[in-house]
Amino acid sequence: IDASIMPDCIRANTNATTMMIAERMIDLI
Repeated sequence: IDASIMPDCIRANTNATTMMIAERMIDLI
């Protein structure tokens, strides 16, 4: 799970966003 699934227009803190996405994917797995 990495930041490549995010759209290119995100200009915010990508670290926090990537961590949230990873936690969501862990819940789904």
